[in-house]
Amino acid sequence: MRLFFQRLYFIYGLLIFIVCMVTFTSLILLTVSLVRNEKLAGRICYFFLRCWGYGFSTFSLIFYRFHGLENIDRSKSYVFTSNHSSFLDGIAICLAIPNDFRPLGKVELTKVPIFGWMYRHVVILVDRNSNESRQKSMLDMKRHMEDGISVLIFPEGTMNKTKELLQSFKNGAFTLAIETQKPIIPMVMLNARNCFPREPKFALQPGIIDIHFLPAIETLGSTRSDLENIKNDVFNKMIETIKTNSK
Repeated sequence: MRLFFQRLYFIYGLLIFIVCMVTFTSLILLTVSLVRNEKLAGRICYFFLRCWGYGFSTFSLIFYRFHGLENIDRSKSYVFTSNHSSFLDGIAICLAIPNDFRPLGKVELTKVPIFGWMYRHVVILVDRNSNESRQKSMLDMKRHMEDGISVLIFPEGTMNKTKELLQSFKNGAFTLAIETQKPIIPMVMLNARNCFPREPKFALQPGIIDIHFLPAIETLGSTRSDLENIKNDVFNKMIETIKTNSK
């Protein structure tokens, strides 16, 4: 019976998502076509993304609690690293991160009807199966950070479909932080998977997603030889936060 209501709620949430998607995708595409300044256009697009996120979340009764915002200096750019366990994570990061930022996103999602039209304009695209694409995405991320724009990377590389609290981390986020000498802000999202699990499919329920921003990890003066230590430090801090705060 519970699964029946979760799937009924999923249909309701899907209708809200579609309405918000069509409305705000239109505004984002209009912004991209009219505003020639890339940085300004990006800020306007992310304003509309946040409106989309708040609209969907409010009507779906999915709410957010933010912890550790005092660890973020809005005048600085960071490499944000986050766990990834639910389709709701994309909405959560747009609402949580107060800085101007761009996420690294997989190119496959550009094929999704309507959503894909907007997606290609608000993320830094990467095809993980292409060395050329990975190199280009790294250059794009560096360019954004030079312009004072933060970058969000899911260091697990893909959504965590396992029972492990975290999958092993890829090197990309930490290479970027070292090469740009920018600090890393680890962030942890909790309860998103309970609100919208991968299994059983098409099951949505109201709830509260907690998002924790951990103290910044500085990379100034670090070199490639420090990569493993920094990566392990971030991993350990994130997994400890998950263990401490999981219900």
